[in-house]
Amino acid sequence: MTIESSVQPLTGEEFQEASEYLTKTRDELVEAIADLSETQWTFRSSPERWSVGDNVEHLGIVETLFLQNTAALFDQLSMWQPGRQRLLDRDVVSMGINRGIKISAPERLLPSGTMRPQAAVARFLVARERTRDFLASTPDLRERFREHPVVGAIDIYQWVLLVGAHTERHRLQILEIKGDSQFPKS
Repeated sequence: MTIESSVQPLTGEEFQEASEYLTKTRDELVEAIADLSETQWTFRSSPERWSVGDNVEHLGIVETLFLQNTAALFDQLSMWQPGRQRLLDRDVVSMGINRGIKISAPERLLPSGTMRPQAAVARFLVARERTRDFLASTPDLRERFREHPVVGAIDIYQWVLLVGAHTERHRLQILEIKGDSQFPKS
């Protein structure tokens, strides 16, 4: 893992990369869940495993909470201190996607398992659009940071990247569910 310590303003290239990553992970998730039946949406390979619907509901919860705890409170977040080391963006994304690291979601982020497909997808899509708006309207994302319970101290730009990586992580989980030998054909 590589660490850097300088604080640089967000560049146009970084903005473009994050914007495209948010779009890509959104579109790939939507493609992965397209045309699923109710039976497929709620299928669990075992009682303790999440369904496709649980994953999508969880993504909407997490991204909404990110916006409430980060975007809405941006001006109150700590400033990045010069000389403080930070992870490279690619390492943050890799950690967010890594399915080899099992992470139990805190209770407030757990899906209810009762959200209808259209409502879960809509919640996720609305939150993703708001995340893209936050990215586009907040130029100093590199200057402020928040602790992440798994990754540690990361700047807010990296939190945006982690939101996309989290979507990719759960898309991969959805593909695993769909690849289960017991997954309903329709």
